[in-house]
Amino acid sequence: MITVKFEGTNQTTESLFQDFVIKNDNLILTEIKTEEKEVKNVLGMVRYEAIITATFEEKELEEDYYNENL
Repeated sequence: MITVKFEGTNQTTESLFQDFVIKNDNLILTEIKTEEKEVKNVLGMVRYEAIITATFEEKELEEDYYNENL
């Protein structure tokens, strides 16, 4: 099981998550959790960051599945 956390602006976080999923096609998404966190800058201005926490499992190789079922 692999858990990955993505943080940043809404657009950046979603883009990072999508890129990760595309590049790691050997993983199966089993759980996803999204939340927003309030962040203040030096001037006291509030902005919101998105957080995506995703849990993945590795896909079984077809060879392993075939050998187990002989």
